[in-house]
Amino acid sequence: MSRTISSVFYGPIFGRFYFSHSYKKNTRPRGQYWNYSGGGLQYLWLYVPQIFWFWWNALGCLITIIVAMAVSYLVKRQVNEGLEVVYYSGKKEVLILVGYFMAMVLFSLYLPQWLT
Repeated sequence: MSRTISSVFYGPIFGRFYFSHSYKKNTRPRGQYWNYSGGGLQYLWLYVPQIFWFWWNALGCLITIIVAMAVSYLVKRQVNEGLEVVYYSGKKEVLILVGYFMAMVLFSLYLPQWLT
């Protein structure tokens, strides 16, 4: 039962990420509606309990991608003027990040010794 309920959410979430990263013509602000459609139609499991829980993942993913393709085809994409992004990487910030990385690596290496 819990696998079936979680499958209602996992399939549409995967479908949303797959579509957002695979297709150039997408309408990202409307992405939550894709999830609602995929998840909403999956509540059929209340009426069709014979279907194995794994197939609800695939069904939700498929429904989400189909709705996303339809919405992206029907709705025009809005292009907004954005702010210019300036990349800055100073020595101080890089050293802080490298220091944290080294601390995490050393912590994970010595953790088994500390716990025994």
